[in-house]
Amino acid sequence: MTNSLELALSECFPLPSKIHIADILSFTGQFFDIKVNPHWKEAEAESYTWLKSYGMLTSRLDKSGLGQLGALVYPEADLLHFRPSMDFLIWIFAFDDMFDEGNLRGNIYATKIVIDNAMDVLRNPDTAKPGSKAVAALHDVFDRMRREASEATTDRFIHSAELYMNAVLEQNERRAVGSIPTVQEWIQLRRDVVAVQISFAVLEYSLGLDLPNQVHNHPVMFELELAANDIIAWTNDIYSFPAEYTQGDPQSLVFILM
Repeated sequence: MTNSLELALSECFPLPSKIHIADILSFTGQFFDIKVNPHWKEAEAESYTWLKSYGMLTSRLDKSGLGQLGALVYPEADLLHFRPSMDFLIWIFAFDDMFDEGNLRGNIYATKIVIDNAMDVLRNPDTAKPGSKAVAALHDVFDRMRREASEATTDRFIHSAELYMNAVLEQNERRAVGSIPTVQEWIQLRRDVVAVQISFAVLEYSLGLDLPNQVHNHPVMFELELAANDIIAWTNDIYSFPAEYTQGDPQSLVFILM
């Protein structure tokens, strides 16, 4: 059913018949070689089977090509580290869909319960009890990763996961009341809700790195992470805008700038 916000969007901002999107890879390819993990097909099949065992694999995700994305995000990981990295990648997409288009969209009470439980299993993996299949899947993959990851990497994973979970809750609260953030509010919120910072922690794990805090927190590293985060988040907003537009969802940098 078409909602009032969707009608307002379509009347005020009719979509153009064609949108030109820059070829970002042609630009970044001048500075960074594009690498592909050779284990991706094997890992993708196993990861989809794993996600399906928790009842989280939708037909859309099954056809989304996330294995190829994982191959690009974690190109140099060996299979031992690549499988959990791939598991987490497809899990975060499935988890995010629960709030974007699933039964948790706009449900603040249920969202808070799920998020609190998710953070509990990350902070207390040996004692916390998952309250849903989605959180059980997170608990499983995190438990495997933490046994191989350094303490610093594990701490960064938990910290970035907390930023992501809090941002998901805030975004769902805004959706529930139709609140549209300012550009600066959205940029800050998007940096957390896009979950790129968690991916950076998983990248450390995938390579078996043990970065000291003084290296990770160096101003140059911080600016590099921030720039990468913004590029990924804003590109995602451009690509996903037609879907958000048809849903009457103003939670997009494209809409906020219009």
